[in-house]
Amino acid sequence: MSKQVSDEIRKIIIKMTNTGQRAQQISEALVCSRHEVHRVVKAFNTDGTISRKNSACKPSKLSDEHIDFIMNQIDVDCSLGSISFRRGAIPQKILRSDTRKQSISYGISLATHTSFLSTRRASMSVCGACMVGLR
Repeated sequence: MSKQVSDEIRKIIIKMTNTGQRAQQISEALVCSRHEVHRVVKAFNTDGTISRKNSACKPSKLSDEHIDFIMNQIDVDCSLGSISFRRGAIPQKILRSDTRKQSISYGISLATHTSFLSTRRASMSVCGACMVGLR
């Protein structure tokens, strides 16, 4: 079997476990290791999810709440120029001057643009949809 188990096989493993079958029986039926069966069942019991987590196990730099906030603040012309930086308008975690978070918010704004230019190679690129210059 491949190194990663698909979500469909994970669902089958959980169903077979719920019917009372042992890990040895499940691994023989699905031709996978007992260790893999135990990992899938343990992940399901602790997290309640069937799908795989991020293999790098690195937490996201911004929470979903912050990403939603930034996406809601984007102008009609796809720029981040309309974000109000007055105190209280932005969650405190974004107010800190952290270059990593600024580059992430820049990456989020680039995702809305139609031109997918490499930011490392182009010092100045232009959005094809709204003709706004991006740095």
